[in-house]
Amino acid sequence: MKNPKQRILIVDDDLVVLKLLLRALSPHYELVVAPTAYDMEVMVTHFEPDLIILDLRLGDEDGADVSFKLRTREEYDRTGILILSGLDEPRVAAAAIRGGADSYMTKPFDVRTLQSTIHHIIETKQSKKESIFSY
Repeated sequence: MKNPKQRILIVDDDLVVLKLLLRALSPHYELVVAPTAYDMEVMVTHFEPDLIILDLRLGDEDGADVSFKLRTREEYDRTGILILSGLDEPRVAAAAIRGGADSYMTKPFDVRTLQSTIHHIIETKQSKKESIFSY
């Protein structure tokens, strides 16, 4: 039996970035897009993503705040979170990581680096899931 594709929920309202992400990731992952944090909240429970890619500056909420809220909910403890941002400021990246994101990347980004980062986050979270169930 073939393994199902891992799932990524992309939360971004920039059509150019969305098109790039969809083109780069759709051959390898099952993708769903949410343009706002509100839409993400509606979709996240039903889609059960392995990874959430969050834009830092969403129209309705800050991506770092969304990340922090997700981390306070036990059911998303093992869901990877990658924040994308146009801000290339170390203090912003550090705050996002402290708030619960697994990684932070600036736009524009290199597609191969993005793919490697996603793969690493998902593999790390997956190994944590498996170690919990091995007891």
